[in-house]
Amino acid sequence: MEAEPGDIVLVARLKGAAWVSKAIQRYTGSWYSHALVALGDGRYAHAIPAPGGSVVVLDEAQLSRLITSGPVYDLFRPAAPPDPGRLEAAVAELHARARADAPKRESPCGFISALPAAVFSDGNLVALGALKFFENHPNALRLPYARRLRNALLVAAEDGEGRLLCSGFVHRVLDLAGARPAAPPPGAAFLDLTDFPTDELPMLGPPAVYEWLRRKLWETLDFDPLALRTCEEVAHVVACHFGRQTPVPEPLHRANFTTPGDLGLSPSLRKVASRFRLPNLADTGWSDPLALPPIGEPFGAEMP
Repeated sequence: MEAEPGDIVLVARLKGAAWVSKAIQRYTGSWYSHALVALGDGRYAHAIPAPGGSVVVLDEAQLSRLITSGPVYDLFRPAAPPDPGRLEAAVAELHARARADAPKRESPCGFISALPAAVFSDGNLVALGALKFFENHPNALRLPYARRLRNALLVAAEDGEGRLLCSGFVHRVLDLAGARPAAPPPGAAFLDLTDFPTDELPMLGPPAVYEWLRRKLWETLDFDPLALRTCEEVAHVVACHFGRQTPVPEPLHRANFTTPGDLGLSPSLRKVASRFRLPNLADTGWSDPLALPPIGEPFGAEMP
């Protein structure tokens, strides 16, 4: 079979993946760590760190070269596929917004993109983690300063719209093309942040949020200098808005807080095919859907 315009490609286990891929898998409880959108004619668009902009279009051969021994790529089809012309226009628009010379404007807490862009960044994982905590522990909002922190995280994510994750890019493309996947059920994909220091915030202040998350991630992941800088950038914006008590802007974009695992749980999507590398290094192409084990369990011997 072939991928159709508007299909979503979710990447499961990545052998030798970057730290952000491992973090997304571990803390969202999902095998999926990356997302692309199919444009038809064997082309796919995704958001990654790249010179001159973060929106990149691949062909089948380039996608195949990304599939090394071990990864599984699952293909999901939306119930209401977008118009191919609108899909192309959406990718072209976001590509223009994501260029390195995109116009900037100054906010009270730093320089941000003047237009909603699609620039990939590791740092948004920090804000995503804290927001997921409040989403899955609503009683925490009753603690001192918790609502103020949540608002600061929301504003920071909105200010950082130019720093979307790959799945946020997919959502934004389908938004512009008129075919947005439904959100997953509440709590279906979440971060395990049960010891988040919410009740200590009045004493520790917002920098403790960043330090706690960095320590949490450092236990299992190797940060590179760029990842640390982007985390510090996001943490600075959170701390700034926490101190200013900045109101939550409207409208907020759900895509800012969406992970690849969330896309995989969307009720408007169904898995139609899988793709992986055989032991003889041949690419299977899109074939019958492959069942994935529960997160935390290794792939069986029958798996590639």
